[in-house]
Amino acid sequence: MTRAEPLTGVRYAAGAVAAAVLYQIAVLFLPATFAQAGLCAALAGGLITYTLAAMRRRSGRRWLWAVGAIGLALWLGSNLLMLAGLLAGHELVPVAVVALPTMMTFVCAFGALLMLPTAPAGWAGKLRMTLDGVQISTALLMPGWILAVEPALHDTGAFAASGRSVVTIAYTIGSLAVLAVALLLFSGAQGQPALGLFSGALSLAACYNLAATYLEINTAVDVDRTLAGLLVLVVLLIAGTPGLPLATGGDTAWSPRTIVGGWVMPYLPAIAGLTISLAHVLGTGIIDLVVVVLTTLMIGAILARQALTLWMTSRLTAELTEQRQRLAHQAAHDPLTGLANRSVFAERLAAALTPGSGYTPALLMVDLDGFKNVNDTLGHGAGDTLLVAVSERLCALTRAGDTVARLGGDEFALLIMESSAEEAAGLAGRLLAALTRPVRTDGGDASVGASIGITLGDGYADDPGRMLRDADLALYAAKADGKGRYRFADAALIAESLNRMELDGELRSALARGELRIHYQPVVDLDTGRVTGAEALLRWQHPQRGLLPPAMFLPAAEANGLLPEIDRWVLHQASRQALEWQGENGFSVSVNVSAGHVLAGRLVHDVRQALFDSGLPASRLILELTETSLLYDLDGAAVTLTELADMGVRVALDDFGTGYASLSYLQNLPIHAIKIDRSFVQRLGDDSTSSAVTQALVNLAETLGISQIAEGVETPDQLDRLRGLQCAFGQGFFFSSPLPPEELTKVLADDRATTSPT
Repeated sequence: MTRAEPLTGVRYAAGAVAAAVLYQIAVLFLPATFAQAGLCAALAGGLITYTLAAMRRRSGRRWLWAVGAIGLALWLGSNLLMLAGLLAGHELVPVAVVALPTMMTFVCAFGALLMLPTAPAGWAGKLRMTLDGVQISTALLMPGWILAVEPALHDTGAFAASGRSVVTIAYTIGSLAVLAVALLLFSGAQGQPALGLFSGALSLAACYNLAATYLEINTAVDVDRTLAGLLVLVVLLIAGTPGLPLATGGDTAWSPRTIVGGWVMPYLPAIAGLTISLAHVLGTGIIDLVVVVLTTLMIGAILARQALTLWMTSRLTAELTEQRQRLAHQAAHDPLTGLANRSVFAERLAAALTPGSGYTPALLMVDLDGFKNVNDTLGHGAGDTLLVAVSERLCALTRAGDTVARLGGDEFALLIMESSAEEAAGLAGRLLAALTRPVRTDGGDASVGASIGITLGDGYADDPGRMLRDADLALYAAKADGKGRYRFADAALIAESLNRMELDGELRSALARGELRIHYQPVVDLDTGRVTGAEALLRWQHPQRGLLPPAMFLPAAEANGLLPEIDRWVLHQASRQALEWQGENGFSVSVNVSAGHVLAGRLVHDVRQALFDSGLPASRLILELTETSLLYDLDGAAVTLTELADMGVRVALDDFGTGYASLSYLQNLPIHAIKIDRSFVQRLGDDSTSSAVTQALVNLAETLGISQIAEGVETPDQLDRLRGLQCAFGQGFFFSSPLPPEELTKVLADDRATTSPT
């Protein structure tokens, strides 16, 4: 509901009051037929609004407005008969018997219908509303009995002789009923303009009837003319109700208005009724039996309501307490596993490290190995089942007083309050063994491993954050060592990890600052000794640490998603540099491409752009890929490599012979060269198996028409053996270390007049 809607109801009521005042002034100076005609016009307008509301509203509300339209039609019909009687000069029907009871029946019935969609939810709320109705009704009947009904029953004057005392009693009881409905509606009208407007109309209707009854008994005032404006105001307010919002049921939220309307209002009529009754008894000295019965009913309803209120309050208090406990538990625990969450774990770790706590704690950080694969293959439901099983196994291996927490995802932490290094290592071993057992899920058996990082509490007093960080560093060191193991956070590991983290942060801006360099290692024809190409190898010229090899920063670049951007930079730089060397016969440049670049789907576009920008012929560019870069999406890689081959770009398979699927790659992918892994070259002459494997690889490549490049040639003996195996090309420190481009330019110039070493 918008803020403007309640104001709409107020403005309508103000307009209705103004119209009723003007109407009342006109009635005082115009014939009685005008007053009756004005009332009929107002009723006709109300009938139209209710009929339209019944036709347009949703089906669940249509019947409310339909009943209202019927009531207004009956009321209009009786007043039209009265108007016809005035025009004819005599009453066609008894006005008091037909018109006003019809109005009162409609008002009470429609008031009850309006209360239905706003009744409190639950049997307790409905019982409370019923008790409120009994309380209000009995409280209002007492003054009504004393002031109107009882005098009318005992009147022996002209008023009684006219036979209208029975009608007066009916008017009084009906008016009190209308007022009771109005008070009940008001108690539920907070924030609902329709109910507020209608309850106001009912209150005015009751006031009209009570005032008319009093004036007819005690005065000779023309009620129809004197109170005409008040009656028209009632009709106008009722007629405006369909145009305002009518909300659905439910208990109203606590606010000062709801306290007055829903809790205080029912007691006000009781106070008024008791006051009038007491004044009557003190003034007359008579204790009326009807008043005693009504007072007893009212007090009984009040006591019952109070008892119900106390019960509802106690139940609400219990529910709020339970809800607070539930929210506190949810705030401190992981919703899936029920373990402590990160904030609670941090609090308990800080308490354990507080000087004087008496604890010598150990912290174990546990991260599952292969959990993503479970989610990807068996589904997230299986993953959740696995996490619950893992939490149960972790708890089963810890002692009372220790804390097991889920920090997020598949990462857990254990706080062991009393532990030595030996005990922590023993626990870590048991955890690794327990977590490798398969877990049965709806999707099938799920198996994972775990890596664990351990820190001991010595030296971490009042610094739980550093202890958590060091355990994390040890955890990722365990993963780097091959997973499925544990590592302690020692000084060397922490220093190395912090150094790597510092480099990770600096790497993001190294490319922008122009700190990356490319060195080129020559590729030599083993028969002639001539340089036929070079491999582009990345270096980082760090301003403080000097020239860094790729092993120190490329893993971080891959983890941070920077490799594709670095690949593009290397492609452009190497292509421009190779253009300067293309005068050499058949000279080519090789560029390593990361798996992320292949999977990103932009490799073909980036290669084409680099060749276009540099002007290098495509045949002079060789892209080196590892088997892992193809393993994730072999079909997609096949499409990419085929497009590159169609452009004239050659592809070399790096580290060949170390992967299980190398042969299938040669058969199914457009591969132009293989690079025999240095592990085979290093063992030539020392290991007959390596010689046999190398010979087999060379023969296979020759059969398939693929070039062979031996990596890691470092000695004359290795060179001689490779020549004996008929390997075509080689590279390694025996020929040259990776060189800056200006130094390789000199090597290429001297190479024209030299031959390979013998």
